[in-house]
Amino acid sequence: VGNAEAPKTVAELTFVAGQVAAEGESSLPTELELASPYPNPTRGPVVLQVGVPQAGAVRVTVYDLRGREVAVVVDGPLAAGWQALRWDAAGLASGLYVVRATAGRATVSERLTVVR
Repeated sequence: VGNAEAPKTVAELTFVAGQVAAEGESSLPTELELASPYPNPTRGPVVLQVGVPQAGAVRVTVYDLRGREVAVVVDGPLAAGWQALRWDAAGLASGLYVVRATAGRATVSERLTVVR
């Protein structure tokens, strides 16, 4: 019939599994959290999961090992809870990078490896 579809190069759906709270408990993070980027290492698109304890301004940036800011993933308000941010690292050279999330006075970071 000719209903063939080209192979996918980017995921169309990402499922983020979070913790399920017991009855009477909150499922919100108690402090700013940043999960390990997925996939890691990456050649392109990556998911950065940020746990935000309360709604407010959050800045997620990517730095090279010389401390230079190479990307701003988000810089603005995010809702409380776990947020899955999709970002494309395809424009970066191979190497090790640091992903940093900042909200208020809290800062957390994770490593990200880009390969070609």
